[in-house]
Parts: sequence; structure tokens; C-alpha cells
Amino acid sequence: MDSLRAPAVDDGLLHVTLAPSLRHDWHPVAFADDVATRPLARRVLDVSLVVWRSDGGRVSAARDRCPHRWAPVSNGTVVD
Repeated sequence: MDSLRAPAVDDGLLHVTLAPSLRHDWHPVAFADDVATRPLARRVLDVSLVVWRSDGGRVSAARDRCPHRWAPVSNGTVVD
């Protein structure tokens, strides 16, 4: 259990954002009904994500950052 704690903090709490082993697991970010064609911003393990549903119903997720301008993708719209 000690390996899941932050290395510099020993306050007895589990700091999941600093636990590398949790980064390889699946984590729920929204209910299916909440994911629509409009981008939905979420933060999981200190990582900003954007989740959206395509017109065909497929759910996708990505980092919430435009690689060109570093703007939040969640502020945009889904086209095609």
C-alpha cells in the first residue's frame, strides 16, 4: 500500500493522481446518457480529457488540448 502514496507526502491518504499503477486501469468518466455530440470535459488522475459521441453513436475520448494551439478541445464542436 505504501507504493500508492505520494513519495513526498505521508499524510495517510491515497493520492491516486500520483499512483502510476492506477494509470493503466479503466476509469468511468461519465454516464452514457451524459455523453452527447457536444464535447464533455472531464479530469481523471490529473489529466484533462474530452469525451464525445459521433453522429453514428460511437463514444470517443482524447486529451482536452489542441496539439496546435493548446486550447481546450472541449470548448469546440463535433463536426462529422
